[in-house]
Amino acid sequence: AIVCTIPLQMGGDHSKSAKSPPSGGNNSHSQSPPSPPTKTVSPIWQQRLHLLTDGAEQLTRAHFDQFGEEYGEKLWQYFANDGQAAVPLEQFAAKANPLFGSSTDVYVKLVGGGEELLRIGGSLVDCAPNDADEIYQNVVDNLKSFGADWNAAVEWKHCEAPRAADPLQLRFHAAFSTIPVPSVPQSHIVSPFCMFFLRSSIPSGYLPPQNYEWSILYSSVTSGMSTSRFESCVFGYKSRTLTLIRTARGLFAVGADQEWRHSLSAFGGAETFCIRLAPAPITRHSGANSLFCNMKLRASKMGISWKGGDLDLDKDLSQVLEMEVWACGGSKHLEEHAKLKVWQKNQTEKNKKVPLPGNWDD
Repeated sequence: AIVCTIPLQMGGDHSKSAKSPPSGGNNSHSQSPPSPPTKTVSPIWQQRLHLLTDGAEQLTRAHFDQFGEEYGEKLWQYFANDGQAAVPLEQFAAKANPLFGSSTDVYVKLVGGGEELLRIGGSLVDCAPNDADEIYQNVVDNLKSFGADWNAAVEWKHCEAPRAADPLQLRFHAAFSTIPVPSVPQSHIVSPFCMFFLRSSIPSGYLPPQNYEWSILYSSVTSGMSTSRFESCVFGYKSRTLTLIRTARGLFAVGADQEWRHSLSAFGGAETFCIRLAPAPITRHSGANSLFCNMKLRASKMGISWKGGDLDLDKDLSQVLEMEVWACGGSKHLEEHAKLKVWQKNQTEKNKKVPLPGNWDD
């Protein structure tokens, strides 16, 4: 985001007092008291006002209809004083300036609190929360543990979901540019709001590069629940992944900043994490060498687990009800993974055609 300042151009040098009339002179020709300094708003704010109002010189409530009913009303309450019918340029510039800063804290204050933040922010990316959604209720409980006012919501955002207010900022900025608000991918096994919350709370290194979106590497819904399918679809992808696992014990989100593999020891870098989203309370674990995966090597324990956490699956993944793995790297990693799978398939076909040694008829 670009921080825009409002330069002040003083109308003249009023720091010097008016000259006193000559002694004994006629005071009727003395200078009048200096007028107060005037502020000249930068042309960029005039341009932005025209973009927002389609050329109008003042801002009215109707100009915020484009942001939706709830967000539009919150923005109008932010810009206008009580009972004010129209907002002039100078007032618009002064109010809008913080909204173009790098921090999104002002947007939390603008909407009034944490639940409003989740409701409006989710709605702007087609991930509106549902009161019947267990994950939404768990997130709200987590939010309320910080307090009830907007300051507590800001603290919660900093600690739990640093990008929760991004949709509000991006949607407001989109009114002044052609850059659209990024969408949130839809999962087969969790709600849209859950995906919105995860995108808001996981390390930024898992966010997709520009002009690229997460892609599903494996889904038990479409490919069936199988360790062999999981391995075939996911192993060899050499970038970060987000794995959603639903068991009878709960719902887990596992972030791996190293490729999945069979290993005799735990792996993962500093941004490897495991979040238990349900049941409440939401719990987070992170750290290097904390993720374990082994379904072939008999010299070690087998299964998928998190060191010291609630996630502990056997080698057949028999406890898993649903599972989904998202590729979080760029298109380059996805293309390399696709080439690897083609090569592996060709090698398998080639090996089938190689004659076995010896004469089996003897």
